[in-house]
Amino acid sequence: MTLHMFRGMGCGMLLCDIHILVDVFFIRKFWREINILQGCNQRIRLVQTMPPIQVSAAIIIKQNHSILTTQRGYGLYKGMWEFPGGKIEPGETPQQALLREIREELDVEITISRLIEIVEYDYPDFHLQMYCFLCCIKEGNLVLKEHMEAKWLSAENLDNVAWLPADLKVLGKIKEIIGEETIEDETIGGNKQENGEETDKRIRRNQAKDEEKD
Repeated sequence: MTLHMFRGMGCGMLLCDIHILVDVFFIRKFWREINILQGCNQRIRLVQTMPPIQVSAAIIIKQNHSILTTQRGYGLYKGMWEFPGGKIEPGETPQQALLREIREELDVEITISRLIEIVEYDYPDFHLQMYCFLCCIKEGNLVLKEHMEAKWLSAENLDNVAWLPADLKVLGKIKEIIGEETIEDETIGGNKQENGEETDKRIRRNQAKDEEKD
């Protein structure tokens, strides 16, 4: 075997090794991406198959049209802003849950005016269904039992805080309501209430849709 042939074989073996290393690199990268996609799909299927977590939120508005916002004081989203409220327990209507939650969280009694939005939002680990009601404070002074801070914001300043993703989706509806030229203060304040039957019909229709999905 000549030196030239030996050198040629050596270069060939080196190139072969390089090709193998490159192939292994891309195969590993490919499988990593497949595993990531599989993990995402599994999380999506988990969220889709889980029953939605149902909550009620209070859009509490003063006569001067400022809106109560609260800063979350616990959990994964601590420090972000939300509308006060909480989970609907078995056997409760969204309205009953909201009255209880606001009493527990803020130590006040509220009047519920009307349902303005039903927000659907997929968090990484669950699907949230949030019933948003226009409300006013009927009795008591605010006491923050679970939140870090509270602010009364004008419609123009609602975008100045870091909102939870689901709560962010209702801001447009609130601005629309506040911006209505014909809106009366007593409607904002909650003294003029929506027909309870109409609200119940909207809630039942939404629940029927969920049952159809199941």
